[in-house]
Amino acid sequence: MAFKVKNLSVVYDPLRETNTFTNGDYISGRITLEVTREIHIESLFVKAKGEATVLWSENHGRYNIVVYHDKVTCFTSSLYFIQEQRKGTNWRISVYLSVCLSVCQVGSSGS
Repeated sequence: MAFKVKNLSVVYDPLRETNTFTNGDYISGRITLEVTREIHIESLFVKAKGEATVLWSENHGRYNIVVYHDKVTCFTSSLYFIQEQRKGTNWRISVYLSVCLSVCQVGSSGS
């Protein structure tokens, strides 16, 4: 059986050279679905999750090094492009679908 999906890509537009985001930034990008023949889609959504991690060490005397670390989830967002509808109704895609992602905002309050 041949695969119907030729390519699925999710690409975000970087705001900085470091490809990082910070509180209050808007994330935008593109989602492209390319198929080899007509397919029926009931739903299509993207779930974005932003995490911050940190690791550092401190010297407490000559032989006492303490390592600290932490991880915080900054935001979680789901965006539906094609939402599940009534039974029997769905989208038909023949060649490709390209949609813009521009509604995810990185959380503005700390945890």
